[in-house]
Amino acid sequence: LLMVLLIASFNMIGSLSMVVLEKKKDIAILKSMGATSSMIRTVFLLEGGMLAMFGGLLGMLTGLLLCIGQQQFGWIGLPDGFIINAYPVAMQVNDFLLVMITALTVGLLAALYPALKAARHPVYVREE
Repeated sequence: LLMVLLIASFNMIGSLSMVVLEKKKDIAILKSMGATSSMIRTVFLLEGGMLAMFGGLLGMLTGLLLCIGQQQFGWIGLPDGFIINAYPVAMQVNDFLLVMITALTVGLLAALYPALKAARHPVYVREE
């Protein structure tokens, strides 16, 4: 699980860093119009938070469907020596909340570096 979180965070850092590079001119225009560095930082942190929330919700929906499928159809079976036929799964609200909190935390931490990088961008609207 830790490896998946690391890969996801590096993926988010990379994608948001690319957005910062693509939006250099737009960031400069916003700064020249009076936007502060904290406003620019907030924009990228919100984008990272939205990506993390969407990913967390999609992951929870996938997990929910897989758990329901396992409960109903017993896709993952157990050998004949066991009393039950299929691997038991249980869904708890606390698990879903913990997954969402973890996804948002990792997403916001991963968005922090590109957001700080975007906020430090100097104001140069005209580049040749």
